[in-house]
Amino acid sequence: MRFDKELIDYEVEKITKRVADKLRARTETLRQHTENHHAVLFASPNLINFAGFLKAANNQTLTRWVLLNDCMREEHPAQQSLLDLTYDDVFFQGLASKYFSKQFLMLSQADRAELRSQFGSFKLTLKNSATSTFVMLNLATGTTWRAAVQAYLYFKDILSCDPQGKGQNTLILDALRVFVMEGLIRASYQISQKNV
Repeated sequence: MRFDKELIDYEVEKITKRVADKLRARTETLRQHTENHHAVLFASPNLINFAGFLKAANNQTLTRWVLLNDCMREEHPAQQSLLDLTYDDVFFQGLASKYFSKQFLMLSQADRAELRSQFGSFKLTLKNSATSTFVMLNLATGTTWRAAVQAYLYFKDILSCDPQGKGQNTLILDALRVFVMEGLIRASYQISQKNV
């Protein structure tokens, strides 16, 4: 009986240490990616993943909690998240005894609501990004401009464009404006060449 408890304690300690180590490594990786946001590979660091989105929104506590939750799911034998753990769970106790406060591990209701709200915003940002990419790729070819305009109309109706004209939401509209301007410049050039 005593041997079983020592064996369980050893496993819990090993797993919680791996969780804490993974969290440190991921926090450092995320820090590097967001600091090097001007790099070509990471033009928009808030689209790397949900933790990157939270970090870009300056929500450090939720960023750290989301990273910890991901690490916990990967290392927990039953792939449970922090939300699934109870106060008397051996893994919860292991994390709380050496690495994190109990208050941090168990999100408050306000933090949970903020997490849900931020996740909704993250999903909308991903949809906006995918639509923007589609529009720009189709406008770049010049032959599928109708698909790009249809995507813009979808974007405007479904994904709720920003009425103030701020942020990523105006990217598609700006791309369409450039496309129209390019067409007008080409037409003007053609007309001037014919000396009409």
